[in-house]
Amino acid sequence: MELHQLIGRYGGDITALQMSARAAVVFFLGLVLMRMAGKRVFGQWGALDIILSVVIGSNLSRTITGAAPFGPTLAACLMLVALHWALAWAAVLYPSLGVLFKGRPVRLIKDGEV
Repeated sequence: MELHQLIGRYGGDITALQMSARAAVVFFLGLVLMRMAGKRVFGQWGALDIILSVVIGSNLSRTITGAAPFGPTLAACLMLVALHWALAWAAVLYPSLGVLFKGRPVRLIKDGEV
């Protein structure tokens, strides 16, 4: 069976079965991407993490519906996770970048006072 028969072609009509196959592939790839990105994406929600989540979610949804080419869009999501990982390491190695990417902490309570 040819790949296009299984997942459909970009820009063409896709059947419910093809969209379901795309959804399954995207679901499992999404799990892998989130594991690669680490717990930071859903734990601390810094600016980089929010952007990564929104952009990957948008790209993956377009992949499922056939609004974007399947392979290149998945490759772009992999690149986004790699970029997120690299920027996170750069922020650790260079504290000034960490401030730029993550911001500064804001004290909400001191000695029991708001």
